[in-house]
Amino acid sequence: MPPRGRIGVPDGDAMARWIIPWGLLVGAAWMTVFRVAWRLFGDPEMTRVRALPALAVVLLECTLTGYLLIVGLSRAAGSAVRHDGPAGATAHAERGPLILMLAVAAHLALFISLPERIGWYPAHDDWRSYLNPLYPQVTYRPLLLAPLWGRWAMILAAGVGRAAPDADELTRALCRAVRPARVLRTLLVPLAVFAVYMNREGQFFQGLFASLIVFLSAYLTALLLARRWGGQTRDTIHAAGAMAQMTFLASYRAFCIPSIG
Repeated sequence: MPPRGRIGVPDGDAMARWIIPWGLLVGAAWMTVFRVAWRLFGDPEMTRVRALPALAVVLLECTLTGYLLIVGLSRAAGSAVRHDGPAGATAHAERGPLILMLAVAAHLALFISLPERIGWYPAHDDWRSYLNPLYPQVTYRPLLLAPLWGRWAMILAAGVGRAAPDADELTRALCRAVRPARVLRTLLVPLAVFAVYMNREGQFFQGLFASLIVFLSAYLTALLLARRWGGQTRDTIHAAGAMAQMTFLASYRAFCIPSIG
């Protein structure tokens, strides 16, 4: 159940505070499932058989950690809106199933394309080796960061415009709680973690460019869907999160792998 205030309505401020930590937990779950599946089904010598580990993460995302995000994207972007008077907007399914399948296929393809390189780590006699646990292998870093960017995009979407006239109570509370200052504060978390990882690999500017692409993707998704539905709904907020996840994985693959893969 969502947090509720004293008058029995959802506590939007408490919900907003937990979105980023939830993204970190989802990222940790992705890494764990990928690692376990890789050990069970991958090739420990060549480390190139990643289809089954990628499929395991997709199944986790579609059934548990990101079900609402992917379904929200298919509903918000794949339905034709018909306005029926002042009561709000109604929709009938059109392209929803196709967008749902494309989103799942995109996640699978992007997970398979992750780099297999382990990365550089200080030796045990180097004092920096104590920091090694903070730096997962290159293969796992986008698995940690993608859900984090996706959950931040949900906060961004809640702060873009207003809630739709037919939005549910939970969405209204979240939109009231999110202001530009909160969007910028929460942005520091995925941006800082990503910058540290990219700087360690000598790719700080590539990471900065990829972050800018994710920001623009999340903002444009939230803006366009809000205009389409007359404001933010639960589905448009989830759709922004799903788009940010996929955009981050694609940007990471395009700009942050060539020199380290």
